[in-house]
Amino acid sequence: MDNNKKRKQMMRIALTESVMVVAVVVIVALLMFMVMGYSLRTGDEWSVEQSGLVQLVSEPSGASIQIDGEDIFPRTETSRMISAGEHTVRLYRDGYTDWQKQINVRSGIFLRLKYPRLFKDNRGAETAKTLENIEWVRFSDNRRYLLYAIKDSKVWSLVDLDSNELKEIKTDTTGIIDGTLKNLEWLSNNEKVLVEITKENTREWRIIDLKTPEKSVNLTEMFGMNFESISPLNEAGDRFWVIENGNLRQIYISNKEASSVIASNVLSFANDKDEVVYVKKTPDDERAIETYRDGDSKGVKVMDITDNSLNVKVAVEEYLGDTYLSLLLSQKFIGYKADDFPVVGQDFAMEKYLEQDLKMAPETFKASKNRQFVIMNNGKNMGVMDAETEQIYEYELASDKYFWVDDYLIGEVVEGELVVYDFDGTNRRDLTKASSGYPALINGNNRWLYYFRTDDEKLLLKREQL
Repeated sequence: MDNNKKRKQMMRIALTESVMVVAVVVIVALLMFMVMGYSLRTGDEWSVEQSGLVQLVSEPSGASIQIDGEDIFPRTETSRMISAGEHTVRLYRDGYTDWQKQINVRSGIFLRLKYPRLFKDNRGAETAKTLENIEWVRFSDNRRYLLYAIKDSKVWSLVDLDSNELKEIKTDTTGIIDGTLKNLEWLSNNEKVLVEITKENTREWRIIDLKTPEKSVNLTEMFGMNFESISPLNEAGDRFWVIENGNLRQIYISNKEASSVIASNVLSFANDKDEVVYVKKTPDDERAIETYRDGDSKGVKVMDITDNSLNVKVAVEEYLGDTYLSLLLSQKFIGYKADDFPVVGQDFAMEKYLEQDLKMAPETFKASKNRQFVIMNNGKNMGVMDAETEQIYEYELASDKYFWVDDYLIGEVVEGELVVYDFDGTNRRDLTKASSGYPALINGNNRWLYYFRTDDEKLLLKREQL
């Protein structure tokens, strides 16, 4: 073969390989764009659009999915790319009530619909327990336990709602509860509670171990301090944030020690474990909002509040790796977020993602137990800030006596009927007859719906299988 033929053959090989490389690069780029949700829209004018990824999860799973009236596959649980904009999602399953919602899909954003719950059409009710002469009832935060007290008795009862036979443990609070129970908060594994007790002109804070009451602790006596407010700092439930005489501190139960003063003249605070935000009074008789992270030397200022007529409240939660700092200035909501809490020595630099005037002036302003929501309410008026969508949903309930049925469902009793809504006030469902003044709950393993009915002097704990 002469040199000219060799050169031509080499050029053909080089050209072929170049075309193959370019083709591979183009295919990989197209695949990457497809994975990122980009698609080519044809018509009078061609354009490239980016979709959003929507995760569809339901309880129970295996629900059929319909988007804008069109059935799609597979069933829940699944994820699907959906074009940006407004869409109607419907989940349905034979023998269950449908679930439907209008959603807003944003380009390149992952939207998690992990809360849809479908209820059986026929659940079958049974009386799980008959209670008499009841003073109060409380469901645990993890939805596993019912705690109740009988009038004129020092014995509390802890009922395991996950067990078919409803195992019960009796807790004798003699010598532990010697006043009026004002507040009760569940701790860590939901087998201990933090209680505030008032007697005459004093108040005390105690931790009651419901399974081993002899291990209960009187925090007021242990530290010899006048606590105004207490909140758990860790999962173990042995460290707490406290305000005593206006001073923000930490207390450590294991060694019975209190930290030095972190901030003084503190009026209120909220925390998510070791991160805390607080409102304090300044020397010029105004107010300031600051944040503090466990281990720092001092707090970081968020803002000064010069208008003393404003009702200032704060909340903080961590959701999917981001810290959300929420502020309420009477009827104005201001939301900040960052992947980390402010660091001492640096200016406050969290991103403001939302500022909105509310229709109401909330009396309650706090993070939800699942850390996804900020709950705001004033009487019948309800507001929920959802960290997933970074939006506030405001609506009106039938009464001011609402409760959380699970992490995402709000319930109330309306004219003798147990009614539930999604957290944003949509998807109202009338479930069953129930008595007002008592909560309802879906237990932790999602097998039972628990609620109460009164029968003469008796209180019936009813349940329906889900």
